[in-house]
Amino acid sequence: MKMKEEILIAFNQALHGELQTAYDYEAMALWLRYNSLDGMAQWVQLQVEEERAHAQKMREYLEIRGAKVALSAIAQPRSEFSSALEVFEEVYKAEGRVAKVILSLRELALKHQDEGAAIFLNWYVTEQEEEEMSLQTILDKFALAGINHETKSGAAIYLLDKELGSRPNFS
Repeated sequence: MKMKEEILIAFNQALHGELQTAYDYEAMALWLRYNSLDGMAQWVQLQVEEERAHAQKMREYLEIRGAKVALSAIAQPRSEFSSALEVFEEVYKAEGRVAKVILSLRELALKHQDEGAAIFLNWYVTEQEEEEMSLQTILDKFALAGINHETKSGAAIYLLDKELGSRPNFS
């Protein structure tokens, strides 16, 4: 079944969002690494790889459906942050934005009775829920450790950096 134009446009926008998010995360990882938070940088770098994989999966789906993939310009990412906490708050917000786009796209697919697209997007819905829960746990750990926007060093930030650096690669 040929994909309706409205759905295709929304898919291309979602694909762009995944790529933009990966680029934004790349800048965040660079900031963390520059500030000697290598474990946190590694955690965010794995998010970069995940976002790129999400974009690739979406691109491949569009190609299988015979739809035209249209790439658009990626905006320059923000490169300065006040703290590691701010970086992770921004990652959490970005995942929330991506989740909203995916849910809207899935609703659009259902509205146009494109069951294949809706089923394909179910994986993304589950993935976004997992991402948001994981990030909420990290933000909770920042709070539990007493790390705020003014915390630049100390045992708590060192230990959280070390913990986040132990994140396994995604599969």
